[in-house]
Order: sequence, then C-alpha cells, then structure tokens
Amino acid sequence: MIQNIRNLANEIVATSKYVAINNDAINKFTPPEINRKQKVTTIDFRDPTTKLNIYRTLFDCAIQFCFWYGTANIRPNNASSSTVTKIVNDYLIYTTKWPPPESRFDIQQMISQLKKSGMTMIPERVAIWQNIVECELHPTAIYHTHPIISALKKKTVEETIECLVTHYTCFCGDMFLKRAFLFCRVLDSMYPNLFTDKQNMIVPADYQIPKVLYSLDILNYNDELTTDIANDVIIPKHSRKEVEIRANTIIAIDKLRDKTGLSVSELDDYLFNMRNQFTTKHHLTYTTDY
Repeated sequence: MIQNIRNLANEIVATSKYVAINNDAINKFTPPEINRKQKVTTIDFRDPTTKLNIYRTLFDCAIQFCFWYGTANIRPNNASSSTVTKIVNDYLIYTTKWPPPESRFDIQQMISQLKKSGMTMIPERVAIWQNIVECELHPTAIYHTHPIISALKKKTVEETIECLVTHYTCFCGDMFLKRAFLFCRVLDSMYPNLFTDKQNMIVPADYQIPKVLYSLDILNYNDELTTDIANDVIIPKHSRKEVEIRANTIIAIDKLRDKTGLSVSELDDYLFNMRNQFTTKHHLTYTTDY
C-alpha cells in the first residue's frame, strides 16, 4: 500500500504543471544535528501508559491535529483550534482507564459547539468523530485484542497503515492517507525504536511543510499558483494544484531523507519547527485532513 502511494506521488510529480522540485536546493540543504542518544525510549505494550499514548495519538491524529489548522485563514468568526481542544477535554477525558465512558459522548452538544464557533464542514467533522468513538467503544477495543495494538506489535509502518485504513473509514478518505501517516509519524517520534521499516514512512503531506519547502526554494510554484496562494484563493481538495503541492512535498522529503540520512520524522519535526520563521502564506483548502 505504501509503495502504491509513493508511486502515485511520483506520477503526479512527473507531470506537474504548477509545482516543481528544485534539486539544486536539495543538494545545498544543510541537515540539522540530531541527538539520537537522548531518544532511547522503547515501547512496552504491557504498560498501561503506553496503551494510553497509542489511543490518544489515534484520536489526536484523526481529530485534533487535522480538523482546523489547514483552514486557519478562512474560518468564519475567527474560529480556532481551541474549539476542538475544548471538545476533546469535555467528551474524551484521558485517564488511566480506557476507553472513556460512553455516556460522556454527546454528539448534539458537540454539533452545537461547532456551530457556535463558526466551524466549516460540520457534518464531515462529526462523521470522523463518530467513526473513531464507535470503534473505540466497541467491546473488542476494551480488552487486549485492539487491532492497532496487534498491528503495532508487528513493528512495521506498512502493517500499521493497513490496519488504520481497514478499521477506520476516516483514515482512508485522503489519497495520500495523511491522517494514517501522521499516526505513524507521531509514534515514531515517541518511540524511535518502534518501526523496523521507518524508511517506508511517507511525510504527512498537508500545508505547513510545503510552505517551508517553498520558502527554502526546494519547491517552486508557477506564477498562477503563486498568485492564488498570495491572494488567499481557496484551492479545492484533490484538485490538480492541491495534489501537486502535496505530491511534490512527499517526493522532496524522500529526496532530503536520502541526501541527509535523516528519517522522515526527523525532517518533518525540523521543518515544521521552522514554519514561524517565514511569512510566506500557505495554500488554503477546505478539508478535514489538515
């Protein structure tokens, strides 16, 4: 599955009209120094805290990390990510016990809060939440047979991605499986020794990493796309412009990985943390994937 997504990205890059990768800039890229000695955390699936970290990451990657940020400049009423944080805190209290009591989930209350905040795409957001909550409150998820735990025990990104898209419909609505790769990427940062095939990782392609790559001259946009982004033009999800930005981001990160010897997670961390150094605008898309 992962190779199919990478092949798709390469096909889009090969025929790109709006975006190009600047290989000279990649060759000139100076990699950061990574102190891997400090990252020796191993994963113990018997540890309740480990399981809680995994489940919380699952919710965060499906919901909190991917709901609002990509539409930051096009939200009415200045709706912000604090809305989803409040919803998570109200309805998904993280404790040492899992899953949370079903009675804490009030879908009508959630819809009411979203409407008051001025959020867009409310039906789509509610559907994602329902999908995750229904799966996590299923009796099989309460005991030791949780499919995500079983997949992670195999220690491969490939098995984990397959599990996510098989068990959660909300993880497979994006052609680049952004949420699914975000889940693997976050766990890879938490537990660097978890995945034995981390070279298979694909960067979670959204909007901040392309912005940074563009600012570093690693991605080049043609005049039309540059003007669209500068003027806050909404670029439709899965339109040619949107997929070219994201596909070129995936392949550019692969090239940086090969050039620097850093992992995709390390590059993603480094570039994401640079985002506030640039005043360049990012592209705007109505989506719940980023």
